[in-house]
Amino acid sequence: MTHPKDNAFWAEATTIEHTSSVGKMTGLEAHGVAVFRGIPYAEAPTGPLRFAAPERRAHFAEPFDATRWGATPLRKSPGFDIPEPVVPGDDILNLNVFAPAHALNGGAALPVLVWIHGGGYVSGSSIGAWYDGRQFASEDVVVVSISYRLGLDGFGHIEGAPDNRAVLDWICALEWIQDAISSFGGDPANVTVSGQSAGGGAVLCLLATRAARGLFKRAWVLSGVLESITVDKAALATAGFAEAVGVSPDIAGFASVTDTALQDALLATGALLTFPPVVGEELFPHGISAGIAAESGDVALVIGATADETLWTPGETALDRSDVVAQFEAENVPPDEAVDAVEQIGSLHELLPGRLITERLFRSVVPAVLSERCTAAAPTWVYDYRWAPEKSGLALHCNEIPVFFGLPEAETVTPVLGTVPAEVAASFHGSALSFVRGEVLDWMPAESGVLKMATGACTVGDARSTPSDAFSASERLAALFH
Repeated sequence: MTHPKDNAFWAEATTIEHTSSVGKMTGLEAHGVAVFRGIPYAEAPTGPLRFAAPERRAHFAEPFDATRWGATPLRKSPGFDIPEPVVPGDDILNLNVFAPAHALNGGAALPVLVWIHGGGYVSGSSIGAWYDGRQFASEDVVVVSISYRLGLDGFGHIEGAPDNRAVLDWICALEWIQDAISSFGGDPANVTVSGQSAGGGAVLCLLATRAARGLFKRAWVLSGVLESITVDKAALATAGFAEAVGVSPDIAGFASVTDTALQDALLATGALLTFPPVVGEELFPHGISAGIAAESGDVALVIGATADETLWTPGETALDRSDVVAQFEAENVPPDEAVDAVEQIGSLHELLPGRLITERLFRSVVPAVLSERCTAAAPTWVYDYRWAPEKSGLALHCNEIPVFFGLPEAETVTPVLGTVPAEVAASFHGSALSFVRGEVLDWMPAESGVLKMATGACTVGDARSTPSDAFSASERLAALFH
């Protein structure tokens, strides 16, 4: 088995022995930071467990080697700028713990930051170098990054199997944290859950389900999605996918195909979010948006997006407004409302395909969530990440991740982002650190669910991105699609 090469920070690490509440294990320590990799929180989802709810892993009978990354659900790297290594193996329901070494000696009760990776619910990895928790750990925060089932294995509606198996994975990992994190120096009563893109969508799901109540105190959503699918439509999507891969749309049919083959087939479609979380069942009986309003008003929240999310393709041709209106009408948007939404976007931006995805899929989530937090007892803070690297001139999807983690100068980051201004790095990571510690941010929180640039958002970065009036371009989209 091959394993990803360590970066310079961990290349100097020495092995350490640690006795945790789940058993003895060997980890690594470098520069006062400890890491324990690939700790299984649930049994390997193979055989009869492949499409079942996760089963908590028993305590280790023998010392566990946590010096190597665990197996990843992702079977092939998509080749994006973000380094997301692939590690083969079946024990994919694992997590990684980063902690200050001094906290392992007992008696510490440090804040905990949980990270859920993105990837459209079909891709991604918890062991990407941009998600390394060493900086937070050096600042006395315990970081946990988790793996979960992807694609059809994690989200497909299959007769006889529980829906939202990946959501159950997230909850299982959070329950493990409640039970075990104190033995790594963390405080189970002081947990912040965070994630980006589909990982941000995961956080919104956790905010929306009663099953996750009490498992975390705060949440930070980076460019999250609010996509979901009803049970009936999920069944149709599963049937169509089963036909495409040549199997019956049931447990026996899909069990006859490896998860690698299913991932390949799903990624080959090029479709976005084919298998998002399923609503209308036990976890989300009223949907995700309504669940956020009903279940998590006592959870403090930070939510935001980058300015230019999916404007990846240079030289895109702007779409005609009438064509965009027709697209919206095809999705059952009333004609007058479709015209208003397109006019709102077009008054601030060119109607580029990438801009439309940016506003609809990501930036419109911010006002949509704010509208559900109108009566929340806990505060909601909003950020608008606008700093753009010289290479692209745009604040693109994922650009904020290494800055959030305090890693702007990491060797895998600078080829993509170049030099991140010190004030941007200090502002964004510093705010994340303060929030995780339970401190009140020096941004004014949004009031009554209404976002106003002067009172509701923190603008991160400079003015090189296309200017806009905060999230106003996507306010009508929020009402129409979320």
